[in-house]
Amino acid sequence: AAGLQVLQEKNLIHRDLKPQNLLLASTSATPLMKIGDFGFARSLTPLQLADTLCGSPYYMAPEIIQSQKYDAKADLWSVGAILYQLVVGKPPFDGNSQLQV
Repeated sequence: AAGLQVLQEKNLIHRDLKPQNLLLASTSATPLMKIGDFGFARSLTPLQLADTLCGSPYYMAPEIIQSQKYDAKADLWSVGAILYQLVVGKPPFDGNSQLQV
């Protein structure tokens, strides 16, 4: 959650949050989780919306999949999907193709 706060303070949306992009730095006594892979990240002003279809289908917010405009709340959806997977052991939605997901 602290990582999302930093992104919001810098007016950035990540747009591809998934387990593979969360990195655990364990070089100190206190492990630290870091967000990686900012290839899809974009800067947005507070009232601006994005409309590009990008990200990983298992963790994409519904508005992105439906080709609607979205903001930083889409990253929060992705975090929720990741937390669901941590608890249940699988992504919240499943399918054999991107369309089915």
